[in-house]
Order: sequence, then structure tokens, then C-alpha cells
Amino acid sequence: MNKRRILFCGVITSAVGVGLGLVILQLAPTPYSSRMYCNLNRDYLIIGGITGLLLGSSQETIRQLKRHCDQDEAIANQCHEISLTIPQPEPGNDSVNGHHTIR
Repeated sequence: MNKRRILFCGVITSAVGVGLGLVILQLAPTPYSSRMYCNLNRDYLIIGGITGLLLGSSQETIRQLKRHCDQDEAIANQCHEISLTIPQPEPGNDSVNGHHTIR
């Protein structure tokens, strides 16, 4: 698996998550002024960033695993098709492709 690509996708979606956190802050400001709500802006940004990082990294990991699985399946199908096209000698017949074997 390409770890750089996974990290890159995680960082990009993390930035998108932080952006969504900023949008939520602008659309739904907190009307409270108690100490519990003082750092709510920072919490939205952190939660958005972590969620984006996890979602982006896991999505790219799943993409790469699916691509790898599809390649393995294609190779298995090709090997299966090749084994179907190779003529197999009949049991009890000592000849292979018209040639007799010497014992």
C-alpha cells in the first residue's frame, strides 16, 4: 500500500473537516458565555480535523485494498482460463500431444 497517498488523503480531508468546523461556527454561534463554552470554537476545529483525517485515511486505504484485491482476482481468472485451454492427457493414455512416452 502507498502510505504517502494515504497520509496525503488524510491531510486533505482533515483540512476539509477543519473548514466544515469553521462553517458550523459561523452558522450556529453559541449564545452562551460560560467557561464551558469558551473553547468550543477550538473543539469544533479539532473534532472536524480528526474526523476528516480518519475518514480520508480509511477511504484511501479501502480504495487501495480493493484495487489490490481486483488485481489478485484478475490474475486468478487469467490462470484459471489458461488452465482451461491447456489440453490435459487422458488417463490410461501414455501419449502427450500425439507423442508416446518411453518407459
